[in-house]
Amino acid sequence: MLSDEQRRFVAQKREEALRRAAAKKKEAEEASAAASASTHQTRQVRPSHPPPLPPCQPSSLQPMKSTTNKQPTLNKFISRTPPSHTNTKPTIGVKLKIDIGDRVKIEFYPYHSAVVDLIKQVPSRNYDPAKRSWTVSINEQATVCNLLENATTVNVQLEGLPANVTGLMNFKPKPAPQDLSAVMDPELIARLFPYQKEGVRFALERDGRVLLADEMGLGKSVQALTIARYYKADWPLLIICPASVKGAWKKQINTFFPIIHRIFIVDKGSDPLPDVRTSNTVAIMSYEQMVLKMDVLKREKYRTIIFDESHMLKDGKARRTKVATELSRIATHVILLSGTPALSRPAELFTQIRLIDHKLFTNFTEFAVRYCDGKQGRFCFEAKGCTNSEELAAIMFKRLMIRRLKVDVLKDLPEKRREVVYVSGPTIEARMEDLQKAKAAYDLVNST
Repeated sequence: MLSDEQRRFVAQKREEALRRAAAKKKEAEEASAAASASTHQTRQVRPSHPPPLPPCQPSSLQPMKSTTNKQPTLNKFISRTPPSHTNTKPTIGVKLKIDIGDRVKIEFYPYHSAVVDLIKQVPSRNYDPAKRSWTVSINEQATVCNLLENATTVNVQLEGLPANVTGLMNFKPKPAPQDLSAVMDPELIARLFPYQKEGVRFALERDGRVLLADEMGLGKSVQALTIARYYKADWPLLIICPASVKGAWKKQINTFFPIIHRIFIVDKGSDPLPDVRTSNTVAIMSYEQMVLKMDVLKREKYRTIIFDESHMLKDGKARRTKVATELSRIATHVILLSGTPALSRPAELFTQIRLIDHKLFTNFTEFAVRYCDGKQGRFCFEAKGCTNSEELAAIMFKRLMIRRLKVDVLKDLPEKRREVVYVSGPTIEARMEDLQKAKAAYDLVNST
C-alpha cells in the first residue's frame, strides 16, 4: 500500500507528463497548419465555373490562312536535314615489327585492299606467301608510316616501332679479315669448316663478345677457342663450364692448339690458378668453383672468358649468374656457348644478353613487357609469356648471336664418322664377367 505522500507524488508526476504530451501535440498541430497555409498560397485555385466568353465580333475574325504555302518551308527543312546514315571510313589496325634481315614486318587487321595498295608504293616491299606477311626495308620505315598516316580511304590506327628498338638495329660491325689464315695459324684455319670460319668472322666483327648458339654437334667449342686465340694478347684464357666437360675442353685444346702447354684444371678450392699472364695459359673450372673463387678471379681480371652452356646463367637471382655478370664487366672478350639459349621462355635470354652487352637492354621490366608478355600478377610481376619473338630474334642476330642448324650446313659437313672408344677398369671388368656368365647360362638353357 502507498502512503498518502507517495500517492500525491505519483499524481503530480502524471499531471506533468500529461501536460508535456499536450504541449507537444499543440506544437505539432501548429507546424502542420503553417505548412498547409504556405501550400495553399502557392497553389492556383481553379474556379468552379469558367468565366463567360465575350460576345462574338464577326468583323474582328480573320479568314484562316491556307496551309499550302507552308509546304515549301517544310520541304526546305527536310532538304537541310543530314541523312541519318553516313558512310564512315573503315578502321584498320596496323602494327610494325622488326624482322630478320634488316626488314620491317607489317601486320594489319582486318584485311583491306587499300592498305595493300599503300604498301605496294614502297620500292623495297616484299610479300612472303609462306608467312602471308608484307615486309619492307628498315630504311624505308618512315615512308611506310607516312603513307599509312595519310591514307584517305581508310582510317589507319598505326603502332610504329619504339625509338629504342629502332636504335638497336643501328649497328655497324667492325671490319674483320676475310682470309683468317692471314692473321692466324693457317693450319688451324684449314681444319675449320666454312660455316665455322663464318662464325669466327662474325665474332671478330663484334670484338669477341658473342653468343654461339649453333646446334649441338657443329663444333661450337672449336669456334670459341679459335676466336679466343685471335685475342691471345689478352690471355690467360678462362673457361667456365659444367664440371662434367672439363676434360673434353682439355682434349679439344690439345687437339687443335698443341702449342698451349699450361692448362690449369680447377677441381677443388685448393687447386691453383695461373700466376703469370702468358698467351699459352688456360684455366678451366666449373660454375661452382667460379663462385667459390670469385674474389681471386675478380682480382686477376681475366680479359678473355668462355662461358660454356650459358643457359645455366638464365636465373638473374642465382649467385653464379651474379658472379658471371661481374666477371663479364671486367673482361674485354666474352664468348657464350649454348645450343639452347632459351629453354622455355624469352625471359631466360635477358641475363645472357647482359653478359655480352649490358647496354643493349638496360631494364628487365621494359624487356619483359615487350618480349615476354610481362604484366603485374596477383603477387608479383610475371614474365612467363612470349611476344614479338621475331623482333627479339632479329635484334639478337644483328647484334650478338649466330645460330646454324645441321640442316643449314649439310653441304659443309663431311660424311658421318664413327669412332669406337674402348674403356676399361675394375668395375667394368666385373660387369663384363657377370654378363659372360649370364650369356653362358642362357646358351646352356637354349641348347637343351
